[in-house]
Amino acid sequence: DGRPCILFSKTLYGFTLIDPDTLTEAFDFFPEKVLHDKESFIITNARSFGKYLILDGCYWGAHYEFAALDPAQMRFVSLTEAYGVFARDHTARIQGDELLLKGENLEHEPAEIIVSASDLDRLMTERGTTDF
Repeated sequence: DGRPCILFSKTLYGFTLIDPDTLTEAFDFFPEKVLHDKESFIITNARSFGKYLILDGCYWGAHYEFAALDPAQMRFVSLTEAYGVFARDHTARIQGDELLLKGENLEHEPAEIIVSASDLDRLMTERGTTDF
């Protein structure tokens, strides 16, 4: 909702959002399925893109993927699933008002997808979930 935050990993899975002005925890997320011997997304990088946080990471021993988090709604959407592109260099790039997902598709061919903020709004409405 327009407020700055700092994302920290607390454990291998999950994260906390810290308010940088008060240094208080604004939100804490831990995937419950991990407590039931299931895998969850491991965040390795996060960057701000408009009202979203763009997350790079992986499931244990798998290809790196892209996901988006809407901190105001605490909803996630898999960009890898939506666009069929895996992270080759483990990062998404912000270019002006667009998000560039550069990597490879399921056939291991180079793939490059450009995503706008309105694309993310639509995806979050259609596919957003409260867990990875």
